[in-house]
Amino acid sequence: MVLVISIVIILVFLFSDENNAKNGFERNIKALDFSVIKTIDLPSKSLLFSQNFGDSYYLQDYSNPVFLFSIDNNLSKLRSVNLKLPLLNIKNGGNIAFIDTSIYVTDGLNNVLDIYYLGTARNKHTRLTNKWLDQLNPLSPRTLVAREVVIQNNAPKRRITKIEISKPHLSTIFELDEKADEYFSNDGLLKYDKSSSKLIYTHFYKGEFLCLDTNLQIIYRGKTIDTIRTAKMKLARTIKEEGQKVNTKVTQANPPKIVNRNYTISKGFIFIMSGLKSDNEDYYGFRNNQIIDVYKLSTGKYIYSFYLPKYKGYKLRDIRITGVKILGLYDKVLVIYTLKK
Repeated sequence: MVLVISIVIILVFLFSDENNAKNGFERNIKALDFSVIKTIDLPSKSLLFSQNFGDSYYLQDYSNPVFLFSIDNNLSKLRSVNLKLPLLNIKNGGNIAFIDTSIYVTDGLNNVLDIYYLGTARNKHTRLTNKWLDQLNPLSPRTLVAREVVIQNNAPKRRITKIEISKPHLSTIFELDEKADEYFSNDGLLKYDKSSSKLIYTHFYKGEFLCLDTNLQIIYRGKTIDTIRTAKMKLARTIKEEGQKVNTKVTQANPPKIVNRNYTISKGFIFIMSGLKSDNEDYYGFRNNQIIDVYKLSTGKYIYSFYLPKYKGYKLRDIRITGVKILGLYDKVLVIYTLKK
């Protein structure tokens, strides 16, 4: 009996400590009033938003990138998209991106980029090797910005690259933070905003986002309102001898705290899904909602924050914003909100 009471007291103490944890910053939280106007069941909880062109939004299954789905601007129905690519076999971690009639394809396990030009006489095809790419962002049918993994000094590193398909050997490079571990610490999300011709890269594990122009010149380094300025993680190294060869494998020793979970860009603003509670937030309010921090795209200045609630116990995974409508992905459901005036 005494043991049970002791365990309960310890758990209450730990839970209370978590409730009162301070992260050293406060938010300007606006109480926005949303209502659900529609929900659409999804075939997989691996779907995330891809590009949106014209009057349609696209969803991509990142466990099997061959499968794309679209939803028109009326948000009426989910439709499957058949890309009709010959002999396409993409492993897990592969990427597909498209613009006009050009389709860019990477295999997650091989450093190969394939470009298909549909609608031409024989659906022309180009293959670039030694380009280990992900997060493809086409700027034009012949120009691509992506994240690249390269091996330097026997260790992987991430960087951003711009490729002119006609001159792939002359690619433009933007180096990410070289002071930290250059692979795990620099993990994040790269997205292109066509309306402003700006690229945004948010870091998962530190409070920073980068704004680049289409030539990969830095416009500014934005600071999120939290106080996490460096990625805090522990790495583990495993050394294995195979005959005359020694292989070193580096992994994350513990799961790091995620600062920026995801984001979207809309109408001159960046909407970042934060993973950190501010000091002026109620613990239960933070736990039962997704806090979204809003920054001005032109300057990176913080404006305000708002909550988007869980849906049937599931937290928001991805988001798109169009006018007064918010499209949110939760587990296997697309939820469409409208902002009440």
